[in-house]
Amino acid sequence: MKCAECLKDFPPELLSSMFINGGHTKPICGICALEITNKFHGTSLKEFQGEVAQEMYEKAMKHIGRF
Repeated sequence: MKCAECLKDFPPELLSSMFINGGHTKPICGICALEITNKFHGTSLKEFQGEVAQEMYEKAMKHIGRF
């Protein structure tokens, strides 16, 4: 499946929707989820504070060979 944000291919288990600004996104990867979170909150976090979200981010980074 493709991430709705970056359009990179990921296994379906590495994509999930995110609830932000009153609605759900289409399925996105953990990398894009962190970028969207930072844009929405005006932050520059390098990792998620939540264990599951961070795990999804790390798995997405490994999948694309950046971790």
